[in-house]
Amino acid sequence: MTSVPFLKKVLKTFVQKELSGMGSVLPHPQDPSYYPSSHVIQNHVHQALLAGKYSGFDQLQLEKKIDEWKLTDSDAQFFFRQCTENYRDQTEIHIEVNAQRNGFPVTEDSEEDFEDKHTPEMTTSQETFLFIHQNKQQQHLLERYGDMVLLDATYRTTKYALPLFLVVVRTNVGYKPVAEFICENETTTAIAEALNILKQWNLHWEPKYFMLDYSQQEYQALDHTFPNAQKYLCSFHREQAWIRWTRQAKNKLSHSEQSELLGHLREIASAPSESSCDREVDRLKESKVYKKSFEVRHYVDTRWLCIREVSLPKDNGLVLQQQEAVKQNLRALPSRCKKAKQKTGRKRKMRAMAVANEGDGNFHKKTKKTEMDKDLLQSSCGVEVSVEETRKASTLKHAGNLVNHSENLPRLTKDMASEVRHILEQDDPNMVISTSFKLCIRQRDLATLEEGSWLNDMVINFYLSLIMKRSNDQQEGLKVYCLSTFFYPKLLSSDGHFAGHAAVKKWTKTVDLFLCDLVLVPLHLGLHWALAVIDFKSQTIQCYDSMGQRHDAICHILLEYLMEENKIKKACCFEASRWTIGRMRTNAIPKQTNGNDCGVFICKYADFLSQGKPLTFRQCDIPVIRKVMMWEIVHQKIL
Repeated sequence: MTSVPFLKKVLKTFVQKELSGMGSVLPHPQDPSYYPSSHVIQNHVHQALLAGKYSGFDQLQLEKKIDEWKLTDSDAQFFFRQCTENYRDQTEIHIEVNAQRNGFPVTEDSEEDFEDKHTPEMTTSQETFLFIHQNKQQQHLLERYGDMVLLDATYRTTKYALPLFLVVVRTNVGYKPVAEFICENETTTAIAEALNILKQWNLHWEPKYFMLDYSQQEYQALDHTFPNAQKYLCSFHREQAWIRWTRQAKNKLSHSEQSELLGHLREIASAPSESSCDREVDRLKESKVYKKSFEVRHYVDTRWLCIREVSLPKDNGLVLQQQEAVKQNLRALPSRCKKAKQKTGRKRKMRAMAVANEGDGNFHKKTKKTEMDKDLLQSSCGVEVSVEETRKASTLKHAGNLVNHSENLPRLTKDMASEVRHILEQDDPNMVISTSFKLCIRQRDLATLEEGSWLNDMVINFYLSLIMKRSNDQQEGLKVYCLSTFFYPKLLSSDGHFAGHAAVKKWTKTVDLFLCDLVLVPLHLGLHWALAVIDFKSQTIQCYDSMGQRHDAICHILLEYLMEENKIKKACCFEASRWTIGRMRTNAIPKQTNGNDCGVFICKYADFLSQGKPLTFRQCDIPVIRKVMMWEIVHQKIL
């Protein structure tokens, strides 16, 4: 915890609750011993961070560990520089001076947050802590796949407040780190120094593209070290930053205003050309939320519109890398075809020799097999067929074993697409589109189903209700019950454990879950959606996560809930030992390949599972699925 306003609230609550519970007289609000000023709290936070950054003992241990690593891997590259004790003492003496120099508030009335990334700049980079590592295999991967590089900073990985930077490339088997470095502070100087050392280790490394978080320090360091490389913002971190800012209470944005602002920002970010980007910026500046709120204008103008040259390609910039790979494959195609022809020619000669040696044996075998297929087809059809027709039928029979991944998906007609497009083109985001199940879908809710957008809870709850309605209307098939997106948060306590049945006892007052075949529980996990499925037939609880993560802890919480629900609804004993928790292969379900389709995936998981169908859709089907879901919500009918 480094936020000064938050710490002040915690201290105030602690004093009032603890002292009042002891029967003591509450201190005066101006008493600095119990109600310290922002200046005092910030200095304590800063000292705590400094204490967590410097440890001479651990630095010596790290130095010994590096010597051991060098013995086991002699080809690996290491750079290690300790933070000197002299510099540590100087920093502690001049805490307040450094804070003022770097724009930290030191007045008592200040309420600014003290973040890790705002740690004061160091006087000389030669005295700060720095650790860099790269082994031979990582160098090879960087040399081969180093055209497109991701720079990602991770925090709180150890007990020290030190940022860990990962240099990552996309290989043929996924993302792989090709270098790591830890610097004392996330400053332009420190990051640039580490990148320059990596550049010296890899003399032929000239990246074309860099993808990074929204960090001015990272951008300036990359611009200094690799001036010719194009920089791109990661769409996931960009979206994460937008959502966090719009949801902050101090910005005073309603739910509709949040959706409106996010919609405008997404349109600007996904603009295909500079002219269309200018049009979207003009639309944003003409919007009500922009004109109404000074906070919105200041945030948008100073944080995002000022960095328009740092554009964002589709698929987080990885399309560029894929295009380069395709071009290389096309250039190498003639030589590959030539080699393939030569290899095929040799195989044909060998096969011809083998056939010549065998004589007519194979011919008789093939003729016998064709006659058997002919007899089987005639007996099943009741008509006489030729040998040629039999061969065609056999070919079709074997081809039918290939699964078409999109065969279970409804088709999107031109009329359906036109109807959805007409609704989205309306200027009123509060226009009511569909009302049912005590839910109201407005145009701004339906707009979250546009490509590149995150689904909100209103759309997910409405779609799951349509699935449940379809199940109830069918005479045959699985009986499905869908819980709300707000169910699981109610089930949790503040520490993330099972809070007890009392918090949600009214949610199933009119339904008996134990008479259902499937119970679907949507899970909102911060910035990600997943689906928990309770299967009473197979007695399993599984989590379907389009990112491939396992959530066994969530499954155990739902099992505890079922035990409590059974005590109230049923007289018999609930045998929890017979239930299987979260045993699913990570490759058993379709996965998303971006950062914004998780909501659509859980809706289609629920759709397919509720019908007992295999999950045969893929990421490439999602754009069409989004439009079909819009039509289904408008007409309140799942195709």
